Amino acid sequence: MKDEAGERDREVSSLNSKLLSLQLDIKNLHDVCKRQRKTLQDNQLCM
Repeated sequence: MKDEAGERDREVSSLNSKLLSLQLDIKNLHDVCKRQRKTLQDNQLCM
């Protein structure tokens, strides 16, 4: 029983760390998109 609980804890913490890294990836992508949109707007203004 205790082993199963430990196994579950390991799976949960593994999922949690995957989730955290996904959230970081999404945040980074979002920042990249914002920067690209800004440069796109700047380019349009230059035209």
